[in-house]
Amino acid sequence: MQFIPKILETARLQAEAAGIKNASEHYVDVTDQDVAQAGQEAQQAAQQGNPETQLAQLKIQGEQQQQQSDVQIATVRGQAEVAAAQANLQIKQLEVQQAQQDAVYQDRIAGLELQLQAAKADADNNTKLKSQALNNLTQIIVAGLNNKAALDTTVVEGWLESIIGIQQHNQAKELAQLNAALAPKPQPAGASTN
Repeated sequence: MQFIPKILETARLQAEAAGIKNASEHYVDVTDQDVAQAGQEAQQAAQQGNPETQLAQLKIQGEQQQQQSDVQIATVRGQAEVAAAQANLQIKQLEVQQAQQDAVYQDRIAGLELQLQAAKADADNNTKLKSQALNNLTQIIVAGLNNKAALDTTVVEGWLESIIGIQQHNQAKELAQLNAALAPKPQPAGASTN
């Protein structure tokens, strides 16, 4: 590179010796600074290598980056699928628990309904017994009147009132127990209601 200015100067002198006028117009003046810059450019070009090699390296790097991206995407998708499967499993478990609780409550309600029906039947029986006792008492009174026996109506009325009072007390007690059993129970804090 250092000899380029000398070679150009020699060529210019030969052209003038050959009779070419203004030979310097045909040759460019090259300074030492131009030579140094050309040397740096040549050195940089040598360091960069062949453009085809660079292109091939860039393609390889691009393919590697694409593969890494594909692996990351597959990993994220896999993690998302696992998280979704876990969430679905938890939902199914909660649904099973809720169904079990519902079954327990339904069984309890059915049992309480049976108790209520039994209490109503007992109340009906008590009413029938009361009615039968009143009929019997009426027959006794009628028989006593027919026999002209002296019956103390106050005693009879007291006896009837005590029977009726006991039966009413028993019915009220049974109904209170059933109402208490059928009343909704308070839910613990944080429990859901359906």
